[in-house]
Parts: sequence; structure tokens; C-alpha cells
Amino acid sequence: MEKNKQLWEKFQNKMASLKKRQSDILTRISEKLDKQRIESLRKKIEDHV
Repeated sequence: MEKNKQLWEKFQNKMASLKKRQSDILTRISEKLDKQRIESLRKKIEDHV
């Protein structure tokens, strides 16, 4: 029974770690897309000026 409890805790910790990592990756992707949009808008504005 104790072994199952340890395995369950290990599994939960692993899932929490993966969830945090996924969140970090999605945040980074979102930031990169925002930067690309800003650059694109900046170029459009410069082309019109």
C-alpha cells in the first residue's frame, strides 16, 4: 500500500512538473508571436510614412 502511495505522489509531481513546463512553453510561444506581430505592424507603419 505504501508503495502505491509513493508511486501516486511521484506521478502527481511529474504531472505538475509537466503542466508547469507546458505553461512556460506556451507563454514563450505567445511572446514570440506578439513580437512578430509588433514587428510586422512596425514595418507596415514605416512603409506608409
